[in-house]
Amino acid sequence: MEKRKWFNGTWVGRLRNLSMFNRLEEEFLWDGGEDIKPKYLGDDMVLLMGLTDKKAEKICREEDDSELSMFHSLEKWSPNSRTGFRLVWVLC
Repeated sequence: MEKRKWFNGTWVGRLRNLSMFNRLEEEFLWDGGEDIKPKYLGDDMVLLMGLTDKKAEKICREEDDSELSMFHSLEKWSPNSRTGFRLVWVLC
């Protein structure tokens, strides 16, 4: 149980566009989320470590109000959060 403490305050976001991952941290900085650390999980899933419940609610409201949201879903992390496949980035 001690090992799972770092997952407290962690949310899982599903990106609308996978290319947005490179800009996530910057987007959160502009919106006052200096403490939020995005980590790629796989598929279209991103761990959002340090995201507060209040900030998550705000993001969810933006999701409902606008098609410009970065995420198409946002949920609290659980051990059942799994990816189907991994994305490989190839730089040429």
